[in-house]
Amino acid sequence: MERLDRGSKRFRAPAQLASRLASVTGAAPSWPITFTFIASGPLQAAVMHDVITQLAKRHDALRMAVPEGALDWALIRDADDVQVPFEVITENDEESARRRMRDDWQRGIDTRNGPLIRMLVIRIAASTHLLSIMIDHIGFDGLSGQIFFSELASAYRARASGDPAWREAAGPVPQPYAEFGEEQLKLLEGPWGEESRGFWCGQFERFGPYPPRGGLQGPGSARPVPSDPDLSALRKIALPIGEDVLSEIRGLARLARATPYSAWIAALLRGLQDLGHQASGVVIDVHGRIVRDYASTVGLFSHGAPVYARLGPAAGIADVREVAAGTAAAVTRSLPLRGLSAQWRAAQGMPHEAVPYVYFSDETSWRFDYDLGDVSLSVDRVTDIRTPYPTSPDILSVRVERHDGQLYATAQFDSRVNDPELVGRLLGQLADLSALRRLSRPPDLESKEPAAGCT
Repeated sequence: MERLDRGSKRFRAPAQLASRLASVTGAAPSWPITFTFIASGPLQAAVMHDVITQLAKRHDALRMAVPEGALDWALIRDADDVQVPFEVITENDEESARRRMRDDWQRGIDTRNGPLIRMLVIRIAASTHLLSIMIDHIGFDGLSGQIFFSELASAYRARASGDPAWREAAGPVPQPYAEFGEEQLKLLEGPWGEESRGFWCGQFERFGPYPPRGGLQGPGSARPVPSDPDLSALRKIALPIGEDVLSEIRGLARLARATPYSAWIAALLRGLQDLGHQASGVVIDVHGRIVRDYASTVGLFSHGAPVYARLGPAAGIADVREVAAGTAAAVTRSLPLRGLSAQWRAAQGMPHEAVPYVYFSDETSWRFDYDLGDVSLSVDRVTDIRTPYPTSPDILSVRVERHDGQLYATAQFDSRVNDPELVGRLLGQLADLSALRRLSRPPDLESKEPAAGCT
């Protein structure tokens, strides 16, 4: 890292961050992720402010700033200078509080100056508060959320009880995110990077002929993808699903020698088939974190790699294995993929037919409820839209998650691009045991050979 003016250090951005910065022109890069909770009990707002500030000092990615013109580098602000925006207000009822919270989403994050986190606490009653914690995606990913909120709960309990060592309650100091960027670039420039680029040269025709992106739309519909976000068009659907569905998915994964994640993707594809959707597949935005040394570090480690997933006319185990192969390759070797795939698409051309673009996450084992001592923190299911606006309006975000012991299939989407009725029916297909069991058809005897060669 290069030290600049007082209080700032410059570091080379890892591929995950650089790809996001390169995709933005003009305005400051910002992909805010908002977590909304209900705090039940005598919440101490001043204690929460201390804890949030300490976590920003603890994790350098939260102190990141991206000056104008920065495409492959960023700044880390000094921990002693961090000031987390924190606001406490009072509303008379839950409806007014949630309306104020939604209005607050419009403010976003000041990524030019940092920090990448801010918090709003809305007091509804003496023992009821709404909490909105906004963190920008350029320094935060899904697994970071599990780390961050676990540490928040531990530190809050210790600070509220008067423990003088509360700053250490979150555990050992993690590896700095800025060091990850330096280590990753060395990896990409070495033998592993060369090997990964060689791997993708022989796999593009198998996983990478990404068609034009489109929303989930009915036959004959061609809704244009708007360029401007519109929060009023954002919709969320949550459908309860049974434990027998999860058991069927796990059984299917075992049969296919694949992961449950891949089985869920195959189930989504099967759902599209059963709905009679004209698309031959979907583009799945695959994410994964495989860096063990940074397992307790908050930052943007997962790297979205689009994989074109398809099913045969009679979908079965072979198709699940094919989806598994594509997703596994994207997770383990995605870093050099985006630049190479852009070159490949330019040379090969793309199918004319637009297909849905799905961001899928299996969160069945994630925690969303936390014990803060005499305060309990639980996801506010009314206003929980994890990201106030998807990265692009055509993205259909689908999650399988657990809240209060109940499994849900949820979808978040822009209704100007995705048909709400079709989205609801697609979630219903995920809960259809008979459809899932048809995916257990034995594999074909003929194996699918990957196409060889790069252009």
